[in-house]
Amino acid sequence: MIRSLLALSMFLTAAETAAQAPNTDVVRRMLGAIDSGPSALEWQALGPETVPLLEAIYRDTTVPAHVRFQALSALRHFPTPETRAFLLTVARESGQSDLHIRQALTSLGHAFGDSAVTDVSTFMAHTSSVVREGAALSLGRNPSALAQRTLRARLPVEPSPVVRMAIERALQPVRR
Repeated sequence: MIRSLLALSMFLTAAETAAQAPNTDVVRRMLGAIDSGPSALEWQALGPETVPLLEAIYRDTTVPAHVRFQALSALRHFPTPETRAFLLTVARESGQSDLHIRQALTSLGHAFGDSAVTDVSTFMAHTSSVVREGAALSLGRNPSALAQRTLRARLPVEPSPVVRMAIERALQPVRR
């Protein structure tokens, strides 16, 4: 019941703001959902004008880490050149937490599919197993030959059992 009310509230908030440019307060409320966040449709209803707001929220280090993380996640719903550039910057920038790099890669793969495979593939050699696992999961969502070759090439040299398992799962054919 509470989940339903929260979802309805967030949907109505998104619907109300769809007619006007989104503002930071609305976006922060949407990012702060504890149980379940807004759907792809709710994010997309706000329009691409939301991208700079999500970027600003992520860059604001006074914002709680989980909200910043959700901002990276929400960017996957806006496949714009600006989003791509921002996610790549986050992933490549020194000083980022491994979890934030991982989420940037996940969002990049989700938003840009085949065109992100080369960028995500470079992170299969990252020093952090958390990042490598995220790259493997992102590549695993993509059926392209390049993604599959990258995963197969990494498997025999991957030192982390967790990442190896993620690669093996990603290489398994989809069962219907």
